[in-house]
Amino acid sequence: MVVGWGYRVDAYSNACDFLEYADPQEVQCLIFDVRMPGMDGIELYHRIEEMGWYKPVLFITANANVAMAVEAIERGAAGFFEKPVNPEDLKAHLHTAIEAKLAAEHRQKKYEQVERRYKRLTSREREIMAYIVRGLLSKQIAAELQLSVRTVEVHRLRLMHKMEALTVADLVRDAVKYQLCNQLDTSVA
Repeated sequence: MVVGWGYRVDAYSNACDFLEYADPQEVQCLIFDVRMPGMDGIELYHRIEEMGWYKPVLFITANANVAMAVEAIERGAAGFFEKPVNPEDLKAHLHTAIEAKLAAEHRQKKYEQVERRYKRLTSREREIMAYIVRGLLSKQIAAELQLSVRTVEVHRLRLMHKMEALTVADLVRDAVKYQLCNQLDTSVA
């Protein structure tokens, strides 16, 4: 283990050693040489994708060709560098790739939290939420559903609590941002 630019760095002599010893929970970003003994960097990239390792990958090579670079970038590589690599460019891409990965993980975690909250709602609460997201007031919702305003208000309070929304704006923002509207009762959309 080496420390570089504030990151812990583990180096492996070949792709097989990497696959055997690397811990996917510890990996933030991968830097592969395209030409390695045995399995090359592109093959290794395919292998980790098959294994479900969705980590940013930077490629380094002395033998670049346009097709290789295009394939790597189209498959999601965070960067492709020709040797000799400018250390500042590599450092900048490494930092950007890690920050993007962390931001994506944060978005995914937030989505899962909102999704879990939404699943706790009763079917009536989901129905009322759909009307709220459309902008209807409790009185209008009550008329649409042929319920008392008080009943709608009780469901509304419960769903706001379960969704952990402090305001209607919070509820609507989460519903739109996390596409809960697609899951809401389409008969009211």
